[in-house]
Amino acid sequence: MNSATQIRYAQANDIDELVGLFSRVVSPLDIYSETARTSEIQKFSSDELARRINEDPNAVSLAFIDNKLAGFLIIEDQHGPIWIHWYGVDPDFRNLGVGKAILTHLIAAAPDRKATKIWCDTRTDNSRSISLLEKLKFGRLCEIRNHWHGQDFYLWARDVV
Repeated sequence: MNSATQIRYAQANDIDELVGLFSRVVSPLDIYSETARTSEIQKFSSDELARRINEDPNAVSLAFIDNKLAGFLIIEDQHGPIWIHWYGVDPDFRNLGVGKAILTHLIAAAPDRKATKIWCDTRTDNSRSISLLEKLKFGRLCEIRNHWHGQDFYLWARDVV
């Protein structure tokens, strides 16, 4: 992890910058179909992110390096499990440990939320995410073929201890 990486929860005044970063991260992801990318960008709109932050002030975490937004994490507290909808890193800040830092922050905060597990999915060919999840002791539960937008995914979970 980059020692200069700072993590904090998003606030209303962060939403516009977050929406821009989300789009910059998701738009070029060739591991997702164009329909999937468009759908996810529309799904995590300014209004939706504002709703999430209003309902759960810890639902969106942001990573900063030198006061520049470097990454994000969007979760849903499912009253036991915590579902990771998305995490992503600005292309200009990749390979600096930002993804690891933001997931480690979630893992550390999970006991305070009384979480039982953290779970998520990844595309089966998302080698960067797969590698990071394995390093952080997430276990692959199963492969789901022909799932969202007809694409294949792995389902992952990590118990909170």
